[in-house]
Amino acid sequence: MDSFIRTDNLGNGLFRIAKIFHYFCGAGRTGIKIEVPKGFIFDWCSMPWFFQWVTGKHGKHDAAATLHDYLYATHLTTRWMADAIFRDALRAAEVSLVVSWLLWAGVRVGGYRSYKSGPDRQARYRKEYG
Repeated sequence: MDSFIRTDNLGNGLFRIAKIFHYFCGAGRTGIKIEVPKGFIFDWCSMPWFFQWVTGKHGKHDAAATLHDYLYATHLTTRWMADAIFRDALRAAEVSLVVSWLLWAGVRVGGYRSYKSGPDRQARYRKEYG
């Protein structure tokens, strides 16, 4: 996974990918390749305020969180698979096992509505921000 994500700040807590970044699922890059395209709009790592003490809005988890937002917005995978890829991407980014587990557990417990509304939310973002 690319370790640095180039973005444009759109304000209101939203960002747009300025340059494609890639993630390879599977050991030794033998699995599938996911491309998060230029223009994808996201909110970094969204979580309830009372949970932000775990990792904060930015850090080693940035690429994993962006990838997870993309999978939720596009439904390229099931929710279960998107969350599993998120967990694996966190570990690949050397986020600690405990923090990775807490973030994964958070999306498993609280991600249903976000996954369900992902495509509509992305369409609204594109309409509003171009």
